[in-house]
Amino acid sequence: MVTKSVILATCLTYYLVFVVKAEPQKESSGAKSELVVPQPTARDISRMTIGNGDSGLSYIHFNGKAIAIMSDSIIKFPEKFKDRTGQPPKGTSVISIREFLVQNRGWITSYEVTVAEAIGEKPLSESAVKMLEKSSNVVVATYNGNPIAFKKGQINVTPEKKSN
Repeated sequence: MVTKSVILATCLTYYLVFVVKAEPQKESSGAKSELVVPQPTARDISRMTIGNGDSGLSYIHFNGKAIAIMSDSIIKFPEKFKDRTGQPPKGTSVISIREFLVQNRGWITSYEVTVAEAIGEKPLSESAVKMLEKSSNVVVATYNGNPIAFKKGQINVTPEKKSN
């Protein structure tokens, strides 16, 4: 019987070998082989889009901590926080988004969306759009607590039904 861990290990190996182009490396004793993931070259890094809103990577940092997220997951970024984006200063440690949100809840928040809302198939509710407009915080779209790319140009509003 195939277990979930075997399936997961197979999928991970496939991803590393065929997508990341990792190469198996045998130790000198030949006993165990490991996958070595290639490090990005300077050319690879220069081709990455960082922080310009085109599905690139954005850094948000504050007080020596930073997160690296997709630019498209940022729903709202008020002008007053522009100094907290871009390349983080030297010595800044990258932490998980959950940790970062807890440590900086006074100025950054997440907004949980569905996949249909993220890809623009289903519009946000009118109350959600109003809440996002009123918020003075940086707002990051999340799905199950993790950042998700969000089509900002398609923030459609669904009129809410009023109860009588």
